[in-house]
Amino acid sequence: MVFEVFISVILSIPLPGDSLHLMLMRSEMRLAAASMAQKDTASPIDAVHYDIRVDVNMDARQISGWTTGYYAVRDTIDTLSVHFRGFSIDSLKLNGWISTYVRTDTTIEIALAQTATPGDTLELDVWYHGTPPSSSAGFNGGLKVTQSRAYVAFDIDGARSWFPCHDIPSDKVTVDQFITVPTSYTVIANGNLISVDTANSEVTYHWSEQYPIATYLIVFSAYNNYAHVVNTAMVEGHPVPVHGWVARWDSVGRTRRLQNVADMVEFFSQIYTPYPFLEEKYANVDVPLGYAMENQTNTFIDMNGYWGRDWDWVLAHELSHQWWGDCVTLATWPDVWLNEGFATYSEAMNAYRTGGMPQYFAYMQDIQRRYLTSAPYPPYPIYYPEANIWQLYSVVTYQKAASVLHMLRHIVGDSAFFQILRGRIERHAYGNETTEEFQQLCEDISGMDLDWFFNEWIYSPGHPQYRWDYTVEPDGDSALVIVSVYQVQSHSYGVPTFRMPIDFRIDLPSGDTMWITVVDSLDFQQFRFWVPQYPSSVQFDPMGWILGTKQFTGIEEGREAAKFPFSIKSTVVSNMLQVEFPSPPDSPVDMMLTDVSGRVVRFFSGGAGNRTVTLDVRSMKNGVYMLIVRKNGRIIGRNKILIIK
Repeated sequence: MVFEVFISVILSIPLPGDSLHLMLMRSEMRLAAASMAQKDTASPIDAVHYDIRVDVNMDARQISGWTTGYYAVRDTIDTLSVHFRGFSIDSLKLNGWISTYVRTDTTIEIALAQTATPGDTLELDVWYHGTPPSSSAGFNGGLKVTQSRAYVAFDIDGARSWFPCHDIPSDKVTVDQFITVPTSYTVIANGNLISVDTANSEVTYHWSEQYPIATYLIVFSAYNNYAHVVNTAMVEGHPVPVHGWVARWDSVGRTRRLQNVADMVEFFSQIYTPYPFLEEKYANVDVPLGYAMENQTNTFIDMNGYWGRDWDWVLAHELSHQWWGDCVTLATWPDVWLNEGFATYSEAMNAYRTGGMPQYFAYMQDIQRRYLTSAPYPPYPIYYPEANIWQLYSVVTYQKAASVLHMLRHIVGDSAFFQILRGRIERHAYGNETTEEFQQLCEDISGMDLDWFFNEWIYSPGHPQYRWDYTVEPDGDSALVIVSVYQVQSHSYGVPTFRMPIDFRIDLPSGDTMWITVVDSLDFQQFRFWVPQYPSSVQFDPMGWILGTKQFTGIEEGREAAKFPFSIKSTVVSNMLQVEFPSPPDSPVDMMLTDVSGRVVRFFSGGAGNRTVTLDVRSMKNGVYMLIVRKNGRIIGRNKILIIK
């Protein structure tokens, strides 16, 4: 789902091999879908199928509804509880018998005539009518009826606002919709169109979704001014209809915007897995939502919105949800990053489709920028069970989560990364996935322990703020490069010190380039490496793999004559280190003593107005240390000292 408009090394993406082809054979996908679906095992009931019948009265802006729900019993119960909001209930039958019930604000509670036990099936029929209520979670979703349209808008509790159901994302079903509207209207819904039956001045559209679907993705749209266009994507030799239902008054312009969708279906089918709903369709439907929403087989997109001159980014985002969100669905709402982070990352993959790795990296840098310029404060984690609706859908679960996938790709490598993406489908197709299960999948395929990565990036808030500098000590034709890396982010609200591999690119006068990767995990760390020539430049994370701010604060020493602003002298006399400035600093300075590994062993702050500062080092061990002096975060001096007692 997208709510708003967001204004080289050649790597290869491995394509699926024969194992992928065998994974989801076309002839087996539809038949196997229901048995493959994972359910919420904590719930005493398992919704299996819904028949939803809705007669829309456009003039009155009301509906008459009749929903039949089939529920498998998994635990002994004496009451059936289903979600439902608003409307007047005309009648209710359980297993064909009129039943008594009690209503709460969000549920219908039906007392069973006799206890139901595991293996039983309950059939619930509810007849109802009235004006559809808005959802209550925050997005004003649910069924909207105007004098010219009827459509379902997203919310996390939107389904219960127009039909009785077990409204949790982990309980996926098959569904048939029978939507009756005036004859001038066209109805589009999930799955395949089965029939169109006209009687007098009304027409009933029957749409059937035979792949398991989460309740929040069950939708329809009815409009009396659609133009219909259709293209075809070829997925492993199988034609997939790619539809567009667009407003007739701008059908040419809006159809042109959709011209690349079939190519995207084929592209994602190659790098992820074959389109998950091969026996049905993919559609983009013009609906005045104010946003775009990835309903299964049936993206609703407000084509009056300004999506930029090129809509491909938002079309790719919503299309990718057919894999990440619709085929594999979040298990609980705090797992929403598994939907939105993957779809945002897929925008960058679509950039790769059109421009290769240079475009991929450029797009990822823009995703990172969008997060860094809008990061919330106080910060909160990607996986955040206490999140409100606006924290569930924010730059943290979209742009930050996409950046986490980008970093994961770098850490595990391209081959393992794309195996992980395909593994999500192999393990969880037509079911649900938790964050913990995704981590386990990553570890199983990569062979790595990734607790550290998930703990800091998924379960902890914030991001690193790097300051770094380097100096060069020539030694004949070669040189020693000394890189100092500081993490200066506040650790308030649980923001950690991040452990991350950092790439350094070292350009040499000969034209050669060296790449060195170090693992940074401290608030201050120093890294030393020899290079065969005095470097022309040293670059920190030049490809932009790491999400974080990166500020170069040091002064590069020139080949012979580059100097720090001050010539600082340091001597050790009688267990006291004396630091002498040529003139008193006009503001406090930071002084650090690091050992030969770059670890900070002593830290001092002060010195304003004093030409000489004396530091007690009697507790320090004998050895060679580096004294680093900083002012306003900028290194102004660096000396080696020897402590001998």
